[in-house]
This record gives sequence, C-alpha cells and structure tokens, in this order.
Amino acid sequence: KTVNDGMSTNWEAGDQINLFHAVNGEPSYVNDGAFEAAADGASVSFTGSLASPLADGNYDWFAVYPYAAAYDTPAGTKTITIPAAQTQTGNDSKADLAGANCPVAGNVKNVAHDATPTVAFSHLTSVIKVHVTNKTAAAVTVTGVSFTAPSNINGAFNLDITGDRI
Repeated sequence: KTVNDGMSTNWEAGDQINLFHAVNGEPSYVNDGAFEAAADGASVSFTGSLASPLADGNYDWFAVYPYAAAYDTPAGTKTITIPAAQTQTGNDSKADLAGANCPVAGNVKNVAHDATPTVAFSHLTSVIKVHVTNKTAAAVTVTGVSFTAPSNINGAFNLDITGDRI
C-alpha cells in the first residue's frame, strides 16, 4: 500500500482511509468509516458513504491512513501500529516502503457542505535508527544526531541513545 515518491505519497487503488467530519469549529466528529482510493497515484479520489447527510453549513474533515475499524474518532487514531522493521538500503531509497503501511493523516477546515473536501496528507511518524561503529581504541561518546532534508522536517523529535559510550 502507499509508496513514498520523494516527499509525496502514491496511493494504490483499494487503499482505505478513515474519514471523519464535524460541524466547523465543533470538537465532536462523526465517524464516516472507510473511504477507498479509486485509482493509483499521488492525487486520487476516495469514495464511500457518509454516516448521515450533511446539513447546510460548513464542516471540518479529518482523514487517516491506514484504515482501522477501531478508529472511532480522530482522537482514537493517535496510536497507530507501525509495520514490521523496514530498512532503507541506500540514500533516498524508497524500496523498503513498497507494499508497507506508511501512516499519514490530514485535515481541512471550514469546507462548505456542498463542496468536496481536498485533504493534504502528512506523514505521522518516522523512526530512524543510527548505528555508530567505533573502529578506534578510544571510547566515543555520542551526544547527539543531526539530520538534513531537502525541506523542513516537522514534528516532535525524541532521541534515545542506548548506551552512552562505545
């Protein structure tokens, strides 16, 4: 399922997202269930049925991939199962992601009831494991790790160094 292409996610026909909607500005979302990708590509339409017809007014929308029936509210999607270990085999290689669930989510606010929402998805998580090999006789102390990317890396970051001397 989903494949990364640079900074974009390509969808496969049949991929399913959870879709939720709420009256604009209200905290209570309605679970609309599964919506399915109609085609392959970076920009696709998802089809499904809303839990109930929309009344006049504007709505906020929230979508998350991969679909899980257990997600009954957007808050319920905070814990997402990451697939088994995936190892990137080269600089900028995405081969390790082919066929894997890459958790993404997006929301859009204040969409008219008679308009089709367009949701931009963002990656929810990324785990990077760095192995440091000491080929000298002297001890090495790792105090930090630095990353660069072609565009800003957003979100919260945690550094867990297992063992302070190698």
